[in-house]
Amino acid sequence: MSKKEEKGFFPSLWDLFSSLRLTIALLIILAITSIFGTVIPQNASPEEYLRAYKLSTYRILNILGFLDMYHTKWFLFLLGLLSLNLVACSWKRLGSTWKFFSDPTVQLREDQWQSMALSRKFSRKGSPQQFLAEFPEILSRVFSRPRVSESAPSFHFFAEKGRYSRLGVFFIHLSVLVILAGALIGSFYGYRGNVNITEGQAADRLFIKRGQEVRLPGFMVKLEKFSVSFYPTGAPKEFKSNLTILEGNR
Repeated sequence: MSKKEEKGFFPSLWDLFSSLRLTIALLIILAITSIFGTVIPQNASPEEYLRAYKLSTYRILNILGFLDMYHTKWFLFLLGLLSLNLVACSWKRLGSTWKFFSDPTVQLREDQWQSMALSRKFSRKGSPQQFLAEFPEILSRVFSRPRVSESAPSFHFFAEKGRYSRLGVFFIHLSVLVILAGALIGSFYGYRGNVNITEGQAADRLFIKRGQEVRLPGFMVKLEKFSVSFYPTGAPKEFKSNLTILEGNR
């Protein structure tokens, strides 16, 4: 029986959710699908799509959800799966990080020294007792004040630098989770629309996907002035709108 079979369903599921490979795979999939969401206009009218694509292409894109990709169930599922993966990775790493802070290894065996990629040996004449006062001062110039322990006939020095940098990964995971939470909240409770306003006019409603109309909650948008500047070649350089937000008569 293989080790994978011995683990059981739930341990294997935990290994999957806390896997870095799953994180990389999800990020690649989300990056690729986001390219489609950027290149293909979102929430346009059927007439606009049919002017750009064939009828068969439009139907395929519509079935796959690429015309309103950021609200599809499969895209939200990917965001939710990535969130669970980040939480699982953080929880899995938390134990070893907590042990590092609460019970660091202050003495290393010879085989542990040999296995370290970043290590250096040097020799000095004299007994360990002669340098017991000298070495802490030297280490303190670069690291924190070292912790000294004795394992006869040797002395061990444990010094740290950038101790709290180990917490950086948790803040990165938390920041990504906040961004994903914002995306999910915006997907379920938010909307994005547009409206055309002529100079001097105001609008109290806008149009979202499929031409649906939404009334603005208690305010109006008025266009005071619109201007456009051009490059010497005649290409548009900047579109500028001066807007006023009106709430009641203010």
